[in-house]
Amino acid sequence: MAPETERFLKKNLPAWITFANFALLLSFVWYQAQWQQGVDNRLEKLDEHSKDKNVHMPYIEQAREFVPRTELQIKMDMMQKTLEEIKDDIKNLEKK
Repeated sequence: MAPETERFLKKNLPAWITFANFALLLSFVWYQAQWQQGVDNRLEKLDEHSKDKNVHMPYIEQAREFVPRTELQIKMDMMQKTLEEIKDDIKNLEKK
């Protein structure tokens, strides 16, 4: 390297910038960028999850869904149907 270039680099670059320190700094920036991208992705997924109406139903919709007890009504209907089938089976066995 020419003496003029060497003097220019020593004058304009801090003394701690060596190749090893530069590589260390570059790798730190690289991993920091990867980490930040991961955080951004997780925040985006969390935001999508929080807006999901199937998981986070508003209170008014919950009241409409659960106060009328639609799930219980469906189960009761299934029990009634099963009970009628059992009665029909008993009647068929008694006839034989």
